[in-house]
Amino acid sequence: MWTTPSGTSKPSSDTYLQSIASNPEDYRVLERVPLNPDNIPIEFCKPQDTDTTLVILDTETMGKMNVADDHIIELGMIRCRYDVAGRLVGIDSVLDMFEDPGEPLSREVTKLTGITDDMVRGKQIDRNLVLEMLQDEPVVAAHNAAFDRPRFDQMIPNELPWVCTMQNIPWGKMDHSSRKLEVLLQREGWFYEAHRACVDVLAVAWLLHMVQGSLHALLEPKVRIRAYDAFEVKDTLKERGYKWDPLDRSWWKDFGEDNDEREYLANLYPNGYRTTSKSIDRSTAFK
Repeated sequence: MWTTPSGTSKPSSDTYLQSIASNPEDYRVLERVPLNPDNIPIEFCKPQDTDTTLVILDTETMGKMNVADDHIIELGMIRCRYDVAGRLVGIDSVLDMFEDPGEPLSREVTKLTGITDDMVRGKQIDRNLVLEMLQDEPVVAAHNAAFDRPRFDQMIPNELPWVCTMQNIPWGKMDHSSRKLEVLLQREGWFYEAHRACVDVLAVAWLLHMVQGSLHALLEPKVRIRAYDAFEVKDTLKERGYKWDPLDRSWWKDFGEDNDEREYLANLYPNGYRTTSKSIDRSTAFK
């Protein structure tokens, strides 16, 4: 028996076995992500010189809008390796630590994360252990790096290359209608207990492992294309995934370096066009 967020009680999985066998088309079975922090380090294949090292991190915070006041209360990190095909071949180390923010947690934060005042009281994230995870300047990944990096940078200022598994992978082109981590994994046939930092980073690692081409897309060099004077075509740009920058007064979107987007924009604009294209520096991305 298990209970949904709305309070509905559901029977255990084994009660459905007969129905699944009789009507398999009526059911979709999810598997739990098979990565457990207690089993790390774990090695699926021997290390190769061609492996890519990735540090995946996630922060749970006070939930405040002002970044300067939004202290990290839990930090989860793993250091993992992928082979040239994008398959997870090993997780070398894991870190999961709490930090006392010096004030009570809100009821909303505790409800969302399951973290209580007792869990963080007197705790502190060991900065030296964090720096050990970042040795040799690996690529750092987060599922919403625009949220995690500014908060992490307050604790550990850095110029490491950052990528975002939510923004830097074209999930729409991979037949996914959502970029939410839970939904992405569910559509791939997996589930996990969300909103705890260490569990979330293991889920990200497994998602990259399961979705062919996702790691390549994540690490592919990116350019940011900006479209100016685009009022007449703004709805088309918005549908195409462009975002409005009120300071620069332009619509922008990130692409792989090898793209035909500027040619597309030249054909889209009815009265001429003006665009810029600039390579993205990962060391300053998402700051």
